Amino acid sequence: CHGVQLAEFPIPGDLDVVAFLNDERVVMVECKSSSEVDEVHYLLFLKRVQAFHPDVAIFLADTPAPFSPVRIAAFNRALQHLGYPPLAGSGGFYWGPMSVYMVNVAHSIAISLGDVMRFHERQTHFRESK
Repeated sequence: CHGVQLAEFPIPGDLDVVAFLNDERVVMVECKSSSEVDEVHYLLFLKRVQAFHPDVAIFLADTPAPFSPVRIAAFNRALQHLGYPPLAGSGGFYWGPMSVYMVNVAHSIAISLGDVMRFHERQTHFRESK
C-alpha cells in the first residue's frame, strides 16, 4: 500500500508506504527525495511510528549523499523530544529506538531497503539469543 491515510489516525499526514510481509511483519517507509528535512517533519514521522507501531520504520532519503550532521542532529532532537535516545550509525545508515532506520539510497531503493531488513533481522536475532 502507498499513500495510506487512516480516517482516525491521530497524526497529520499519510503513511507513504506500508508493507505487510509474508511473515506478518509490518514495515512503514517514509520516502523523501532529499535529505534536507526539518526537525518538525522528523517529529511527525516519529509520532506516526508511535501511533502505527510497525515492526520496522524506515525514513528513506532518495539521494546518494550521506546525511549531514545537521540532519542527524535534527532527527536526534526529535527523538529526544519524545524521550528516546539518539540514533546510532554513520554516513547513510542509522538505526534507533522503535526499530527506526534512517537511510539514504547509495545504489538503489531495493538495495537500501534490503540492507535495512537484513540488519534488522540480525539485531532481532541477537536480542532474542540473549
